[in-house]
Amino acid sequence: MSSIIFRTSAHIVTVLMLVFSVYLLLRGHNNPGGGFIAGLIAVIAFALLMLAETPAYVRERLVYSPATFAGSGVAIALFAGLLPLFFGQPFLWPVAGQSRQPTVI
Repeated sequence: MSSIIFRTSAHIVTVLMLVFSVYLLLRGHNNPGGGFIAGLIAVIAFALLMLAETPAYVRERLVYSPATFAGSGVAIALFAGLLPLFFGQPFLWPVAGQSRQPTVI
């Protein structure tokens, strides 16, 4: 697209979406948010920038390639799954233990 308004606003919206994505990532797993939705918002931000500019423009500005991000995510998930096996627990068992919260009826 060649609209200067779209190209300019896409840069601003991309930055806002990436900041919001980091906020959702840091918000945690017990509240709405977390890694999955943060990753989706970040990908949508980069897709918007690719629509406004070109894919080559976005790739030149990324520090790491998307394959590096995907590979590191798979490696972290595999490590989190295999770590309990060293403690005699099943795959993906929480290593830190389980908290016992009192139940209010």
